[in-house]
Amino acid sequence: MRAAAHARRIPQNNEAMELKEYIAEIPKYRKSRFESIRKRIKALYPKAKESMRYKMPTYEFAEGWVALANQKSYISLY
Repeated sequence: MRAAAHARRIPQNNEAMELKEYIAEIPKYRKSRFESIRKRIKALYPKAKESMRYKMPTYEFAEGWVALANQKSYISLY
């Protein structure tokens, strides 16, 4: 079971590519707002690890995690 979970883990370089692709697909009219929230998270948690989890940009740190998602009509913050 552990090996199967490990096999599904996406390598770090693919995560970076997925993150870039995710951001590139955000509509132009919403991208600046999304990037603003993203930069704020990075400023508040500079040591947070940025990755793709649950198909959305996720920021993990000692206290927990936060994630952003571009939805059809809004941006979600988890």
